Amino acid sequence: MLPDLSFEAASDVAWLRRWAGLASAHAPLPVVDAGCGTGRLLPFLRGCGLDPVIGVDPSAGMLAHARSMHPEGE
Repeated sequence: MLPDLSFEAASDVAWLRRWAGLASAHAPLPVVDAGCGTGRLLPFLRGCGLDPVIGVDPSAGMLAHARSMHPEGE
């Protein structure tokens, strides 16, 4: 499992940063990370000023892992 965005292509991270900038214009509306998996985007999104960030995933195991890694998340 990838713990963070350090394994992502620079162009993908740039796209996420651009999207987060657009989304932050609507703050404080919540952002939903659909298919959040282990929640590895949570710190990045919160670091971009998005809060709250809500993770959803169909896998109970992935959500359990996300909760253990990011107890501050929702």
